[in-house]
Amino acid sequence: MELANQLSVCEQIKELLHGADYPLDSHASYAAAVALAKEHGYYIIYGESDDIIHVDGLTRTDAGATDDSIRLLDEKGFLPILGNGRLVFSIETIAEAIALAERYSRAIKITVTRDSPSVYWSYEASIGGEDSIEGITFDVIEFGGIYCRGLILKAPERLASSLKDQPDRDQDN
Repeated sequence: MELANQLSVCEQIKELLHGADYPLDSHASYAAAVALAKEHGYYIIYGESDDIIHVDGLTRTDAGATDDSIRLLDEKGFLPILGNGRLVFSIETIAEAIALAERYSRAIKITVTRDSPSVYWSYEASIGGEDSIEGITFDVIEFGGIYCRGLILKAPERLASSLKDQPDRDQDN
């Protein structure tokens, strides 16, 4: 039996990415990993630079992030940041406020962490205040050490079904 048939989709994506040199998107197997993730409903989350979290797979988006940052991700990309109890953008109508509240209620919470002093980026994911979402980590290498411990996770079904037929897009919030 072929190795690909023995591995789960998530493990296949990890096999394509684990140990790749930074920048990850220039790695030879990156496009194949992204195509597999998109086809099967997975997100690939990793550090793009010293202050950017990048997501690929079901959606392609990135946003600013630092240690202990929390970013919320849904089918449209990253949601606007909340700061000091106030939204950092304006809402023009009540309908916009309701739509935004619905997005926040179903978003995946991505937390930037450092699981060791030698790893610059790592991530945790949860949804709707529930337990963590299961994922598989992979390492991105820079200068012989681990630069980033990325995360591959299965999108909740309600997000995956709304994204499969959408074109790729770049977004920064």
